[in-house]
Order: sequence, then C-alpha cells, then structure tokens
Amino acid sequence: MTNSVAFAAVSPNIAFSFTASATSTRCGVSWYNGTTNTAFCSPAILTGCTGTSVYTIQTNNPVLNAPSCTAPTLSSSITNVTCSGGSDGAIDLTTSGGTPVPLTYSWSNGATTEDLIGLSAGNYTVTVTTAGGGCSASATYTVGDGSGVVTTNNSTVTACGSYTWSVNGQTYTQSGTYSSTSGCATEVLDLTIITQPAQPSIACYETATFNSSTCQWDVTGSPAAVIVSTDTSCDSYTWTANGVSYTTSGTYSYSANCQDYQLVLSIVASNNTTTTISACGSYTWSENGVTYTQSGNYSIPDTGTNVTSTSSGGMRISQVYSGGGGSTGTYLRDYVELFNSSCSPINIGGWSIAYGS
Repeated sequence: MTNSVAFAAVSPNIAFSFTASATSTRCGVSWYNGTTNTAFCSPAILTGCTGTSVYTIQTNNPVLNAPSCTAPTLSSSITNVTCSGGSDGAIDLTTSGGTPVPLTYSWSNGATTEDLIGLSAGNYTVTVTTAGGGCSASATYTVGDGSGVVTTNNSTVTACGSYTWSVNGQTYTQSGTYSSTSGCATEVLDLTIITQPAQPSIACYETATFNSSTCQWDVTGSPAAVIVSTDTSCDSYTWTANGVSYTTSGTYSYSANCQDYQLVLSIVASNNTTTTISACGSYTWSENGVTYTQSGNYSIPDTGTNVTSTSSGGMRISQVYSGGGGSTGTYLRDYVELFNSSCSPINIGGWSIAYGS
C-alpha cells in the first residue's frame, strides 16, 4: 500500500483494513516517513493472521511509502543597490540538485521567479520546493543599499533644426524632455527645436548665409553703382548698352550681369531749310557762291560768315574777337568759333576765312 501525497488530516486516527493470506502466521503494519519504518498502528502485531484485520494509524497525516526526493542546494549572486534609496538591486539564484523536478520558487516579496531584479535594499527569503512538495530548501539573502547620493541636473536648450546632446551623444530633431542617468547622477534636457526656415530669394549681388545661432538667413551684399550716361542726339539714339533705339527724350534703365545702367537722353528734332528755285540757264546760289547749270538737289551747311546768328541745320561761325591782326589793337589776334548745329558731321577740310572789306 503506497501513496504519493499525505493523507488528508483525520482526527484522531486513520483506520484501514487488509486481508492476510491463509499461510501468514504473523502480520503487522508500519508506516514509512521517508527514512524509517515506524509501527504506529494498533494492534502492532497480530499472530495467526487470517481473514480481515483492522488497523488504526495513531497519527494525523501520515505518509505511507512516500516517494523519495532530494532537496536542492541554493546559492546566489547579489547585486547591491547603486544609489542610496534606489531600486536597481538584484538576486541571481542558482539551484543545484533537487528532485523530482520541476522546482517551484516562493519569495518573501511574493515573486515566484527564480531570480529577482529591480530590488530595493533589504532581506529576501526564498523557498525552493521539488515537484510534489516532498522536499524543499530555504535561504535568506540581503541586498545592500548604495552609498552614492542621487542628483538631478536640469538644462534648457533651444536649437535650430536639430540638437546633439553632449551628455549621451544623441541627436534630437523633436522638442521634448530627455534624460540620461550615469551612476547616481541624472541629467534632464528640456529641448525646444525651431524649424529651419527656407532660404529666401536674393538679388544677383546678394549672398545668403544660414545663421544657426539665430535660426535665420543672413543676407549680405549691395548693388554696384549705377553707370549713368547723359547723351543728346538728333531725331534718334541707339544705346550701346542694350542695342535699343530711342526717339524721345527721357531716362532709361537697363541691367545686365548684375550691373545697372541708366541713360539720360535728350532728343533734338532736325530743322532743315529748303528753298526751291527755278532759273534760266544757270543759277548762282548766294549761300555758297556756286553757279549750277543742272537741275538737282543741293545742300550746304550754313557758314554764317561774319554773323553771330545761327542758321539752322548748318555751321555757325562767330567772329568773337577782332584785333585786325595788328600789335596795337585791343586783341593781338583774331579768334573764330565754329559750332555744328546740324544732325550730321560737316567736313570743313579746304575751308578758309577771308576778311570782308
């Protein structure tokens, strides 16, 4: 008769019966408590055992022929708390032997795992039991408190686009609160990230440089001085800067290769005098003293000799000083001023000056 677990508690005794064979001369009952057989039955010994005999076990919860077991041997590696008042301690439990398996664990803090982590300083007791609850072993381990003082340092940073924290080498692109712990010291970063603006449009003479300190673009550069031309022309004018012809006075602007040009233009309308003559045989033109014998169109610049008025469309000749060429005059020499008031060049080659009487 065997059992694998203890009988349920019966008060005061457990009674059972068995039938002996006809050849038995002596019989009795004992119970095995794991190490020895004990005769705690009544009656202890019967003689002439035949038929059915009744026995009563005189103890509560006996284990009759309990299966064999061995208790495990316990050892551990303990990690103490790093900083005073912290909770990073640990117990790494090691079991040796212990049968039958599987083993079960019961810690004083309610845990049922083999190892413990995240522990505060203190004593922790474990009981390890073999399968079926036959054998067990218990041990108490102490996790020590840390000696370091916990400190926290806060810093506030505003950065443009991204920020690399020197404490942990991490680069952040989003605003937020970040922390890094080393030993008993904790660094806390309150970070604000400003979005980097797009590069602005700039003129040809400007340069845009991004300023990470202000998170703005610094634009530098100034335009070159405007090149100004002032011209007077007859009827029309073609500006060499842009190849455009203008027929009216005005101020014109043009830009090329990051250079600004300006033209201040005066347009003078031409004013020619035309005379129509019909003559018989020949005609001597008083304007130049030439005699013409053929019909045709003839033109000369107005010389205006010995006059101070201007003949439109021709050359103006003004005798401004006249000393007669003598050494006793007010002026020692005669001076003549020439001015072309026409719209075309006048060739004065071969011209000469004759004094009138």
